[in-house]
Amino acid sequence: MKRVLVFGMSGNRGGIEAFLMNTYSLIDRSRLQFDFIANEPQISYEDEINEYGGRIYHIPKRSQDPITYKRALENIFKEHSSEYAGIWANLVSLANIDYLIEAYKHGIPKRVVHCHNAKNMDGKIRGALHVLNRSRIQKYATDFWTCSDKASEWFYGKKIMEYDSYRLINNSVDSKKYLFNKEKRETLRNQFGIGSDEIVLGNVGRFHPQKNHHFLIDVYRAYVDKVPNSRLLLIGKGDDRPAIEQHIRQAGVEDKVLILGERKDVADLYQAMDVFVFPSRYEGMSIALLEAQASGLPSVISTGNPPESKINSNVQRLPLEENKNVSDWVAALLRASSMKRLDQKENNLIGSEYDTNMQGAYIQEFFLS
Repeated sequence: MKRVLVFGMSGNRGGIEAFLMNTYSLIDRSRLQFDFIANEPQISYEDEINEYGGRIYHIPKRSQDPITYKRALENIFKEHSSEYAGIWANLVSLANIDYLIEAYKHGIPKRVVHCHNAKNMDGKIRGALHVLNRSRIQKYATDFWTCSDKASEWFYGKKIMEYDSYRLINNSVDSKKYLFNKEKRETLRNQFGIGSDEIVLGNVGRFHPQKNHHFLIDVYRAYVDKVPNSRLLLIGKGDDRPAIEQHIRQAGVEDKVLILGERKDVADLYQAMDVFVFPSRYEGMSIALLEAQASGLPSVISTGNPPESKINSNVQRLPLEENKNVSDWVAALLRASSMKRLDQKENNLIGSEYDTNMQGAYIQEFFLS
């Protein structure tokens, strides 16, 4: 059996984490095993990782204790590098490539860097480090994966995109988990006090400026004027939550908006929705959007999502002109509210390259070869 060291798990049950666990759940773990290195004391899916037989190495964050972080990182690679056929670094920027550098120094043969974002979402220092490491990453990585070609233009630059070792690995979801279930829908809507005739809009994403919740609240406030018999579900956590809650109160829709926080039952929560709304300022290839489409939901998304993220016919993709085109978004939501949820036969995502069953096989064979 071969083992791969994976970086990319955090304490947040976000898109990258869901993608990694979807892949992990589908590989043949008698032939290939994943271990995880994380710079947080607790990561999402720890129970599942332990159940699957994976190991987890916890180290401090570089920003909080650089000396201890460096020592812990070096010790892990010094003691365990011979056990690994590869390292798979799932990153939202190249600000920190220490994991790949250590893997290079200790002779781990396959060193994959995997792009999961299309824009710097950190401060100026990390932005500068990203630019610096774009010129260095070719030395330390053997393979360059991405969630979308558009994201790669910022993440890698166009030169790497011409390499034979560059590959598009579509973010993907296990479509079977998101198939529509009427019983789950009724149970959840009853649990939240949502009437059978209410239109439920939903959004899944951490409370961060990238996800553009303030614009979403402005749009929903205008939508309520047209459709008073409606609700908005917000699923996620993040530092911006207090500001979002204040905006909701100022908009006067606090009795209409349910903030559910981070949930383990997100796959079920899509069943309670009628329309998925996703006005992100930028995305690579959003897992949440793929999940929503796997469930067949009519969706209204921003052009911050790449064109290829529109997989199903009931997805509308609109530009973002904040404070200017709220009415356009309301009109799109009204159209979406009258659309039907796609069934399995109509759903283009099922069995496509965005279905984990397709991507997992490639990733497994790559590390086994």
